[in-house]
Amino acid sequence: MSKRNQITKYIKFYEVTIASTIVILMVILSAYFFLLPNLWHATFIYDQQKHVTEKLTVVRQKDSQLSNLDVDVYKNALLQLGKVLPESRDYVSFFTTFDSLEKSTGVQITKTDFQLGLLSTQSGRLSKPLNAPAYIIPITMEVAGTQQSLPLFFSQLQGLTGRLINILGVRWNIKQDEEEMHVVINGEAYFYPLPSQLGGVDVPLPKLTKQQEEFLITASELRSEDRTQDDDFSTIEVGIKSLF
Repeated sequence: MSKRNQITKYIKFYEVTIASTIVILMVILSAYFFLLPNLWHATFIYDQQKHVTEKLTVVRQKDSQLSNLDVDVYKNALLQLGKVLPESRDYVSFFTTFDSLEKSTGVQITKTDFQLGLLSTQSGRLSKPLNAPAYIIPITMEVAGTQQSLPLFFSQLQGLTGRLINILGVRWNIKQDEEEMHVVINGEAYFYPLPSQLGGVDVPLPKLTKQQEEFLITASELRSEDRTQDDDFSTIEVGIKSLF
């Protein structure tokens, strides 16, 4: 029997097995090159859809929360906080605050030392505590006043009408033969640089505590009072409208 006939006989004998093997290999190769990529793509689309759905849920919640906010309260509070806790060192606001305190309380601020040189640098005693976003400016002031004016001065100094100053220590200098008292106050002022970037649209809004909400309302009310006073001043008529 020739070799050719042997091969033909061998193929006919294993014809079913060979055909089945070829079909299985074709199915495997087709699945690997065509089916699996589609499955991976479908899985990727599903994950993306899930991620987008989660983002959309957060955005809807955020939109609902923002819609329920009192815009005027937050707007007034932000403007007032910018006055109390400025974005920069803003040493001019110190003088404005001191001048306002002198006029409203009757005391006399005889000396102030808040290290103007440090206000233009990041060195020296200007510091930022860990886990605290606000920078600290050490401040010392000497104040002269009466028994009636000094308590009012301390009360307004701790208010939110001017630059925020935290009192750390007080030294009294009282002379029996003088009605006027002298006080040396050590404290800290602050400034708060705003972030250069805001969170994404899908970032949830931070939840305010009850104390923070009360603080915002207080700041907003103070801003409204300031605007009312400004409006009162703006209605004062001066000069002559017409010369004829």
